[in-house]
Amino acid sequence: GSKATNLKAECDGIIARIDVKSGNCLVKVGDVVAKGDVLVSGIIENENGTKFVHSIGEIEAITETEIELEQKLNFEVSLPTGKRKTKRVLQIFTLKIPLYLGGVVGEYKTETDLWQLKVFSQKLPLKVHSKSFVFTKNEKRMISADTAIELLEKRLKNEHKGTVKSKKYTKTAESVVLKAVLTDKKNIAVSEKLIFGIGKQ
Repeated sequence: GSKATNLKAECDGIIARIDVKSGNCLVKVGDVVAKGDVLVSGIIENENGTKFVHSIGEIEAITETEIELEQKLNFEVSLPTGKRKTKRVLQIFTLKIPLYLGGVVGEYKTETDLWQLKVFSQKLPLKVHSKSFVFTKNEKRMISADTAIELLEKRLKNEHKGTVKSKKYTKTAESVVLKAVLTDKKNIAVSEKLIFGIGKQ
């Protein structure tokens, strides 16, 4: 098959910079393109006929992304009660024996198993697994709308790239919702193989 590739738009945008090293560039700075549009074609036609090339280049565009973030005003936090329980399990190869059966019989039985196995072989891998259970209780906490806005601002800054073009907060009894439009300048050209099938493409 042919090695020909197009460069197509990964998302909508306004073309800001073109740097094409190979291929037939179909757009110019200032053009508005939609996601999926072919920016650079791997088909070059001239007087000598048609040439198929591997399109290479970067096409930067100003893009807009709409995002929506929500911060609930009521949430549950899990707090330790201070109560804890430790359970131990003895492992011999893949066999696991609980050491928390309680009572003399259980402990005695476990020790016997251990002792017998030690007599037969010195090299058995013995491991004791400890598992601590820390008891917790759930408590409801409430934050103010102002705190919710602060948290949303932080998330917007940390999780999303670009310049904030506009933002709007909507408050309800349960939460604060932030709707923002972000603009960014990035390379939107993604490579796509040209597949020649039956019929016209």
